[in-house]
Amino acid sequence: MNIENLKQFMHARGFGEQKLSDVKRNTYKFTDCGAWVTEETEKRVDYESPHIEEFCDAPTYDHPIGITVGSIVEGVDFDCQPVTVKYPFALDDFWKALKTVENEATEIWNDTHGCDDCGMDHPEYGTQMINPKCSTCNGEGAII
Repeated sequence: MNIENLKQFMHARGFGEQKLSDVKRNTYKFTDCGAWVTEETEKRVDYESPHIEEFCDAPTYDHPIGITVGSIVEGVDFDCQPVTVKYPFALDDFWKALKTVENEATEIWNDTHGCDDCGMDHPEYGTQMINPKCSTCNGEGAII
């Protein structure tokens, strides 16, 4: 099924969501990276408006064009690259976008959140990387 709008997206997810805020809360709460979601829009001109006297006076409106998912990584100045799926899209396209963001967030976390005993410096960023064999943090890293 191709998803053409937010209402269809919420229905296809099957979580009983009624508003975009429900989607945002569930996505944040049930992802390891605390992903965020927003509906993308673009400005369009309302050519049908009875109030148009000149083209430059035409009113505009926000037209939904898709869903964007992204994530910040706490404790560092790195964000994940947001991924947008544009209407119409299959629900699987959204899940793939979300997985891409979660994978990137995990990579950033692992590259930057090693504990003092992990003993692994990132070659490019100079940050303390997580050592999966570290006995101090058990390969989990540290909250910065």
